[in-house]
Amino acid sequence: MSSSTDGTICFGVMIDDETELPWDESGDWEVWWRKVNGYKPPFEIFDKNGNYLDGKEPAEGKVDEYFDSQEKWDKKNPFPVELVNACSDSAPVWILAVKESCLTASRGFPEVFSPLKLMATPKEVEDLMAFCKKYKIKTKGKTVWYLSSYWET
Repeated sequence: MSSSTDGTICFGVMIDDETELPWDESGDWEVWWRKVNGYKPPFEIFDKNGNYLDGKEPAEGKVDEYFDSQEKWDKKNPFPVELVNACSDSAPVWILAVKESCLTASRGFPEVFSPLKLMATPKEVEDLMAFCKKYKIKTKGKTVWYLSSYWET
């Protein structure tokens, strides 16, 4: 078994420990984001359990077409915040951050950056907090700079 560690610096706000995130039901923020924004795939290939319809793999190229459609939609409709796990895969502690403020380095791959370029505009902070309000995400504390580590086992 191997493990990986990352360090992240970002400007954001901690999510309250008791908060049930709007994407918890699906278990995947990308699936949730597509759903609340009306994404419809060009055709269906999976049943509600994630298995191929009728248990048969679609014709060649259809699976790629299906996922390409999602990728194109995601590029046009990006998730407006960065979800940062500030602990580990088995015990997540979440920060919602201004996307443009995030910088991550993986163990063994240091990143060069200028602290003078670290910034978050008032508009970006306003948008972050509006996202939290719109989707009823309870936060704790103020928006601040965080330096965190993430351990994946």
